Amino acid sequence: MYCIKATYIPRNDMFFNETYYVDHHMPLAERLLQGHVNFVRMAAEFDVTLLRDPNVVRSPCVYHLYVATLADVEAFRRFLGGPMVQPLRDDMLVYTNCECEWSVSRFTHD
Repeated sequence: MYCIKATYIPRNDMFFNETYYVDHHMPLAERLLQGHVNFVRMAAEFDVTLLRDPNVVRSPCVYHLYVATLADVEAFRRFLGGPMVQPLRDDMLVYTNCECEWSVSRFTHD
């Protein structure tokens, strides 16, 4: 199993509209991914801080897209590089001024 992550990089003047992200952006992503990327589920975590210093914000949001195979990871890479992703890029300006960094990891589960 693989987890594709979008980590929003914090900045001093950042804003992040969590409600808009959950109610609008994530459903938009789900619709646009249909037929292009087979995914198991998607989720978001908010207000990622250091456990020992909760005043240090690592990210206002980390988006997780869980996929089953490396082929699904490659399909997502193609999606990110293609024209279907443009509505998501345009929508990003509505909910944040943070930059987004994409990563992928392999994990095991029960």
